[in-house]
Amino acid sequence: MIWPFKPHAPLPLASKVTCERRFAAVGRMLGRDRIATPAAITPLEFDPIIKDCEAEELLTRVFGFIANRILRNTATNVEWGDDAALTVEDRTFVYRIVEKTDNPSAILFHSSLAAYPYRLAAIAATAASEYLIRSESLAASIPKGAFEVLPTFFGFGPLMANAALHESSEELQLWHINNWSRNGEVSSLEHGYTMALADWSLSSSYEAVLGQLRLDAQEGLRKGIRFLTKTSDCSLAPDFLNNAPDLSTSTCIARLQARGSSVQLATVLDVHAQERITEDLIPAVAGLLNHSELDIQQIATATLGRCENLAQPLHDELLIQSQNGPITLRRAAISALRPGYENDDSVQDVLTEILFRSDAATATACVRTFLKYETHPENLVDAVLAALTKMVLTAGTAELVDGLTLLGKVHSDRSQVINETFNDDPSALAIFNEILESDSSTEETPA
Repeated sequence: MIWPFKPHAPLPLASKVTCERRFAAVGRMLGRDRIATPAAITPLEFDPIIKDCEAEELLTRVFGFIANRILRNTATNVEWGDDAALTVEDRTFVYRIVEKTDNPSAILFHSSLAAYPYRLAAIAATAASEYLIRSESLAASIPKGAFEVLPTFFGFGPLMANAALHESSEELQLWHINNWSRNGEVSSLEHGYTMALADWSLSSSYEAVLGQLRLDAQEGLRKGIRFLTKTSDCSLAPDFLNNAPDLSTSTCIARLQARGSSVQLATVLDVHAQERITEDLIPAVAGLLNHSELDIQQIATATLGRCENLAQPLHDELLIQSQNGPITLRRAAISALRPGYENDDSVQDVLTEILFRSDAATATACVRTFLKYETHPENLVDAVLAALTKMVLTAGTAELVDGLTLLGKVHSDRSQVINETFNDDPSALAIFNEILESDSSTEETPA
């Protein structure tokens, strides 16, 4: 039967490709030999573990149940704790791995988790995953959210998805949790799609427990299975574990010219991350500049900014892009511009005008592009000061340092002009003077 309509993807393109790339990265970390076909852990299997269990025994039971699958025979002690390292405000997963010299490592869990056994289980699975990856040095770089996705390869997808939001009260001891407080990096919807990827590529059994998932996780799993089986628009192949990633120039060119947006986005991300981008790839990347998906346009533009040799027409197109279109695309184009072309003066005139009227993030992109040039327009001082006025409100120290560096290239006494410009804004003046003093002391320090 020919499917007349393409199913809707369960996630926006960028999130979908992020899920796929993270899933593939974690799968390759583990390797085919470590991954059995993961049977989904259901509430019926987990509930007896936590029934009528005191706090001290709860932690041992829950972690033991999870570690039996993820860590196998690795000896790891688990303990309750409530020290400062477990209560940092922006730390969602409240655990800490402690290395011990005289006996096996320990993992501390915040004692408040004793009231929330399902959240404890998800955090324990995350902690076990981090311990596994780090203790066995499975990867030099770890994708964001990898510790939360790894349990899916061992059947814990439902547990992770249903605990993606915090419980709303101590009395709520249900598998289904309803609260707006986010737990971890990966959303419940993304966990659902990750389980769909597992069913599609590993023949796991998550679809069989669809009715026991949160509604958003159900959506990610159900739509994900349908999308994966009815289309070819996935950035990884079902047999990805059997094949190493192919980043050869010929393969990248073919994938950049493929029909599926997911394949194109994943490939241009791979190309952008390469240490050196060969000239043969430039035409295929440039072919994505007018793609219908903004995410692909942006990464393609940023990738051209990393290419050593760009023809004049391509650089001209980047200049046009820097003045038109969505602001995020314009920033990427601004960052991709560089000196060495016939229209260098025109480029700097355009960037000067943008500096006067842009927001802080766009101004930062302009400043960093200006720093690539050896000479600058005479009227750039006022534009840089206008940009710094906006940047000081939201930009970080590194961005402000770049702005002051550029100011120093176009004005003989940046301290004087900063004091004159921000005399009526003591807070901004204090920030700039602190950076200038720090910069001055660094310059005076002997090498």
